[in-house]
Amino acid sequence: MHLTRLVLIAAVALAASTTASAQESSSVGKVYECGGEKMELTEMKDGRLALKGKGLTGFVSIHKPTGMYRGSVSGWGSQHRTPGEALSAACNWLLKRAKAMSEKELRERLHKFYEEWK
Repeated sequence: MHLTRLVLIAAVALAASTTASAQESSSVGKVYECGGEKMELTEMKDGRLALKGKGLTGFVSIHKPTGMYRGSVSGWGSQHRTPGEALSAACNWLLKRAKAMSEKELRERLHKFYEEWK
């Protein structure tokens, strides 16, 4: 019963975040090409730029502590002097993250490691 409740709460949270993400965008997307990939670039209502590609979303935002632009994906990012440099960095983070193993693959590898441990 407790597990069922947790699964239901997680499903509701995921649905809410998906709806919120769709509502955050305030403009029609533009095409951005990076690393031979076409991605969608949109401006969000909060002023950030969202870059969607490879099944992920990267962001370009203002990094208040440094007074620079930040290009990031899933919390990983870097600061840059221009929005263009930050956008390029976000794209590169997307491409790098897309090449990483999935959570399922990582779990399988971890399990195999454990099973083979002597």
